[in-house]
Amino acid sequence: MPPEESPPAARIHPLVAFAVHRRVTMMMALVGILVLGVLSLNRLPLEFLPTISSSNISVRASYSSSSPEEIAREILRPLEDSFGTLNNLDRMSSSASATGATVNLTFVDGTDMDFAAVEVRDRLDRARPFLPADLDRITVRRFQSQDLPVMAFYLGAPWPRERLYDFTERILQRRLERLEGVAQVTVRGLRQKQVQVRLDRNRLEAHGIEVRTLASLLRSNHLNLSAGEIEEGSRELSVRVLGELTHLEEIRRLPLDASGLRLGDVAEVVYAYPEQEDFSFLNGAESLTARVYKTSDANLLAVADRVKAELLAIQGEARYEGVQTNVYHDASLDVRAGLSSLSNAGLVGGALAVLAVFAFLRRWRTTLLIAIAMPVSVVFAFVLMYLLRQAGWSDLTLNVVSLMGLVLALGMLVDNSIVVIESIYRRLQELGEDARTAALRGASEAALPITAATATTLCVFVPVI
Repeated sequence: MPPEESPPAARIHPLVAFAVHRRVTMMMALVGILVLGVLSLNRLPLEFLPTISSSNISVRASYSSSSPEEIAREILRPLEDSFGTLNNLDRMSSSASATGATVNLTFVDGTDMDFAAVEVRDRLDRARPFLPADLDRITVRRFQSQDLPVMAFYLGAPWPRERLYDFTERILQRRLERLEGVAQVTVRGLRQKQVQVRLDRNRLEAHGIEVRTLASLLRSNHLNLSAGEIEEGSRELSVRVLGELTHLEEIRRLPLDASGLRLGDVAEVVYAYPEQEDFSFLNGAESLTARVYKTSDANLLAVADRVKAELLAIQGEARYEGVQTNVYHDASLDVRAGLSSLSNAGLVGGALAVLAVFAFLRRWRTTLLIAIAMPVSVVFAFVLMYLLRQAGWSDLTLNVVSLMGLVLALGMLVDNSIVVIESIYRRLQELGEDARTAALRGASEAALPITAATATTLCVFVPVI
């Protein structure tokens, strides 16, 4: 029987023709991809999970020494009226307690939460005139996985409280924040000395002075205001009235009425630490809690290693002898364990796939081609991830989910490789074509089926993404 006719040259896929005829170019492109892949792999942020942003925004207004009914009337109602006109708002719930009010805002899926947070702050500014004048602190919070700390540890030393606080603020916090990749270091437990006016109730009642009147008097006598401008020839000078109370004795001598009664007569004015409500100890010494946060584009493992090395360096200095730390949260441990497990699974799966291919093909050279194609394709995926991130089109990171997707893609890659090699081998052995012609026509024949098979897989996974 006459041999089957080969497809005409016009049907050869242009990409296949370029790869076969430009072998040196393809080799250099392969080396370039490997180099770029290694660079991209080192620069891609490592996370345990992909970036997660909640569609919920919480607004908390702290207002102690009040009743829930008063808070609902004076705080919640103005806030709800102002937030009710927000765009893409799906649901709003609120609660009031004796210590403050909370408003939870849930937006529809797909809303730009960065812009939504700006709108919430704008509505909050509009509602400010309708809120109590002594309401100072209102916090707006939105959960993001990037807001989770990289590391958290206890810090203690057998030192006086003042020295521990000064060391934490001036030495430890600054040295950690200047490390590459560290965005912020927060310390819980630090207490600042403050001016305390301890009122004597009996003396206040004896002189008929109300607490609100006293608070208003202190507020009005502790001001630093602009008094206008003075024109002197061609010069224009700004004038300010410096009326701030700077010394304890000035506060004590503050007059309360025309009879000469002063604040020191009805209250004790001291400069001391506030009353401590919670306590933390490390090996018998008072301790603080520190949390380290990284920048969005930093490598989590590298940041954790730098922080650990800096803590060891601080503890190794003689002038800081006695400093002790106890790390109770280290996100790098979970990341290392998860990535290591997936990497091992990918290596084992790739090795088993190569052995399975050799068991069916019985040719080392062909099996080696598939073995080379798998890591090269994975490295090229790293390059694409890095380029998309640099262009601002995506915030992809190396995490458990993305690596799991790459491991699954290895199986698809083996399937496509086997289809191409089988098509080339059939032309080489059954049709008697030379190696170059078989490679050109065999790969061209398989190009369309492979593209269709990959497209159907994308149709399944894209909606899930």
